[in-house]
Amino acid sequence: MIKFQALIISLLLLSSCINNNIDRVVPITNPSPLPPTIAEIDSLSREDLGTQIPSSRQSELTPTIIQSTADQERTVSSRSHRQSIEPVKTPTIFSATLSPISLKTPTSTATTEENLSEFTAVPMVTPTATYWPTVTRQILSADLAANLPPCEKRQVKEDLLVIVSNQFGLPSSYVPSNLVAMTDHFPAELTRDETIYVSSIIIEPLRLLLDDMHVNGLQPSILSGYRSYQEQQLAWHWWESKYPERVAIISARPGYSEHQIGTTVDFGSPALNHLFNLDFESTPEGIWLADNAHRFGFTMSFPPGSYDVTGFQYEPWHFRYIGEDSAKTLKLSSMTLTEWQSINLPPPCIP
Repeated sequence: MIKFQALIISLLLLSSCINNNIDRVVPITNPSPLPPTIAEIDSLSREDLGTQIPSSRQSELTPTIIQSTADQERTVSSRSHRQSIEPVKTPTIFSATLSPISLKTPTSTATTEENLSEFTAVPMVTPTATYWPTVTRQILSADLAANLPPCEKRQVKEDLLVIVSNQFGLPSSYVPSNLVAMTDHFPAELTRDETIYVSSIIIEPLRLLLDDMHVNGLQPSILSGYRSYQEQQLAWHWWESKYPERVAIISARPGYSEHQIGTTVDFGSPALNHLFNLDFESTPEGIWLADNAHRFGFTMSFPPGSYDVTGFQYEPWHFRYIGEDSAKTLKLSSMTLTEWQSINLPPPCIP
């Protein structure tokens, strides 16, 4: 219960950060809603959110968007991660084409003058549409799709290049078989005394990477590792309850996060008090990782300018282990992992 309260408090703090900075990411004409009150937070429960989360992982939920407060004109777009915000009349999300969900309102069966008098008026509530990012997607032919299972039933091979993207998700039941606690292999201060799990296959390359960073006088932290489907579902529901029109760009949908495969970690820096922030790119740790992570088999999954392909905004802290050869190939080609997979690997399932 204590960890669950800590999770909710962390989301409260992140919500406040969103309110302070979201207009630099999603220009809007109306102010953002106020952050939730403590009473609102206390009213949330697992039953309200319709999910259960493992007791050992309740405190780790990472939204995909935390913005800087240092620079009042900083933003991220699909083409440039630095630009000034100009007033706009219509909400625009990352310069992407917006496709609001079609929402239908109930209609009465009273269709003639005779029965119109018997019609009882019902107050109409206009729901808030969610704007979904429009990204590049693979087109599956009928022949190809005929031999593929739906993504919820796909068989996931524990391969370093397994596909998980905004188009191809993982089953809700998928849990890597080789998860280990980082505190069994690294000092507790690395994870800020949090219990974080990762796939055992990344322990040694991560150790080599961290050793090299320490030799260079850097002090990175690990803020996030494996995240279960249920944890991602909890994060999604929470953000949806607060920002229904923007949830798709704030949080990854459950099943569509690379954290579920266990080979992805989020780094932090003491320069930012080990918080998620776009300014991580300018910290000594962020600069080093951008330049050197590939040498140890890690790739930045969502680099600047890749939103149109990945559907995720720029995350300078998010690195996935794919092996040295693959990471070096991506670095030399300037391709994202999602783009490389769409060209070189068959689709794993029917979205």
